[in-house]
Amino acid sequence: MSAGVKFLFYISVVSFILILLYTYYVFPSMVAIGYSKNIEMQEFRSKEWLFYVGGGLFFVFNIMIQALKKIVSNLPASVLPAANKPYWNQEIEHKEALHEIYETWLNSFNLIFNLLLIFIFLALFLVNVIGFNSFNFYQPIIIGLVVLLAIWWVVLPIRLSIKNIVE
Repeated sequence: MSAGVKFLFYISVVSFILILLYTYYVFPSMVAIGYSKNIEMQEFRSKEWLFYVGGGLFFVFNIMIQALKKIVSNLPASVLPAANKPYWNQEIEHKEALHEIYETWLNSFNLIFNLLLIFIFLALFLVNVIGFNSFNFYQPIIIGLVVLLAIWWVVLPIRLSIKNIVE
């Protein structure tokens, strides 16, 4: 599971960088980012502003989560918050598994955040370049990503309360 999430995280990083560069190339000089209820363009920003804000959010957030992951991996398992603490601290395999669970959890959060940024840029691309005049097709995707974030939030406590994860 951890290797799959890590692989998907790396794919999301490469995908976001490619989408960011491509949209910068094809966006008009002023990009519509604010819309009325009738999907009429109301607020515009320069494509440079969008490029720097999107890239900055991506860069800062990913660096912060990777740094947090590094900090968590260096902490002893006894100080990490976990249900069934005696179970997680009794054997070295359990301690390693606990660190792997935290690493996978943080990588999955990074993955979901990167996907959210990718879909935001794709929506802006479809409206500003292709000329779509509705965001209705994107509502299920954005709602799905928000639901994924909610599931992500509760997965760690549930996962840590389950015993015998090594077997």
